Amino acid sequence: MIRARAACSAALVAAGLAGCASMSAPPGGVHDKIPPVVLSVLPESGATNVHVPAVEFTLDKVVNNPPPGSGSSLDQIFVISPVDGDPKVSWHRDHIDVKPRHGFRPNTAYTVTLLPGLRDLRGNVMKTSTTVVFSTGPEIPPLGILGRAFDWSAASPAAGAWIQAFPVTDTTLLYVAAADSAGQFTIGPFGPGRYVVRGFVDEDHNRALGRREKWDADTLTLSDARPAIELDLIERDTTPPRITTVQVQDSVTLAVTFDAALDPTWVPSAANVLVQRSDSIPLTIVRVASALTVEHERTDSIRRADSLAAAKAPPKPAADTGLLAVPAHAAPPTPKPATVAPGKIIYVRLSPGDPVLPGATYVVKVTGARGLLGKAGNSSRIVIVPKTPPKPVPPPGATNPAPTTPGKPPAA
Repeated sequence: MIRARAACSAALVAAGLAGCASMSAPPGGVHDKIPPVVLSVLPESGATNVHVPAVEFTLDKVVNNPPPGSGSSLDQIFVISPVDGDPKVSWHRDHIDVKPRHGFRPNTAYTVTLLPGLRDLRGNVMKTSTTVVFSTGPEIPPLGILGRAFDWSAASPAAGAWIQAFPVTDTTLLYVAAADSAGQFTIGPFGPGRYVVRGFVDEDHNRALGRREKWDADTLTLSDARPAIELDLIERDTTPPRITTVQVQDSVTLAVTFDAALDPTWVPSAANVLVQRSDSIPLTIVRVASALTVEHERTDSIRRADSLAAAKAPPKPAADTGLLAVPAHAAPPTPKPATVAPGKIIYVRLSPGDPVLPGATYVVKVTGARGLLGKAGNSSRIVIVPKTPPKPVPPPGATNPAPTTPGKPPAA
C-alpha cells in the first residue's frame, strides 16, 4: 500500500511539472485584455561607449514565444540596424534579449526596434513599437533620413514596407527600418555622405527584394540636415512591357493593356501603334493616349467644370442660428503620393469611317513601349471583335448614362 501511494504521488508530481512547462493562458480570474507594455530597455536610448552582450527589453507580463517559421516569430518582430543577418533573440518569459548575429561591432551606432505584434499569453497584441538608439563608440552620428513609402499603384501608404540604406562607398554596411501603418519611416543614424535608399513591399516577409515585389530607390547626399523623401513603390520590370489584352470598348476605341507599368515620360502616338485586318490592311488611327494622359485630361475637365459652376452659383446667405459654430473634428485625410501612378493601358482611337467590325479578327502591334526602368520593346496581340458590339459610351453629362469603363478617353 505504501509503495502504491508513493507511485501515485510521483505520478502527480510529474504531471504537475509537465503542467508548469506548458505556456498556456492562466485559468480563471479577471480576463486581461491589456497588451504587454515595455517597462525598460537596457542600454538606454542615447547611451554611448556601450559594451553589452545583448539589448534587454523588460515587459510588464509574460509574453508568448511563437515557434520559428510561424510568421510572428520573435526574430521577425525585432529589427537591428545596421543589419547583420537575422537577429539572435532569447526569450525569458517577461524579458527578451536581442543581439546581432555576430555581435555588436565596435564604434558603431545601432538602432534596435521592437515592432508591433508581440503577444502575451492571452493573445493580447502590442500595437506600438519601441526603439532604442545607442553607440558602441564615443558618439552617435547626428544624421538620418525621414520619409514616407507609398504603394504607388494603390495611391495609399505602404504600411510595413521594408526600408534599406547604405553608403555608396561601403555597400556592406546596410541600415534597415520598417515603415509604420502610415508608411512613415526613419532610418539611421549615420554620418555625412552619399547614401542609396531603397524601399519595397516585403510580401514574402523575408526582408529581401523579390523579383515581383514593388520597390523604389533614391540617392541622397547628407551634409548637415535630415532630408525627407518619398518612395513610390511599384513593380519595375527589367524587361520591356508586353501586351496582355486588347479590349474593344466600342467600334472605334481599343484599350491595350500591358503586363507592366509604362514610363510616364513615354508619350505614345499613332506612329507606335498598328491595327491590321486579317488581309493586313491597316485601319486609320486618329489618336493614341496613355492612361496617365487621359486621367490628367479628365481631372482638368472636372476642375474647369467645378470652377465654372462655382462662379455662376450665387453666394448662400449664412444661417443665423444664434449659436456659436463649433468646427467638426474630422479625421485627417489619408496621405497620397505626390504624383499619379503610371498606368499599364494605352487607348487607341480609330477613325469613325474605319471602325472594327463585329466578328472580325485584327492584329494590334505596339512598338517602342517603354517601362519604368527604360527598357523598350515591341509586342502584338490578336483580337476578335465580339459579334454583339458593345454599346457606345454616351457623351459626358448625358441623362441616365450607361455604365462606362473607367479611364475612357475623350472623343477625338
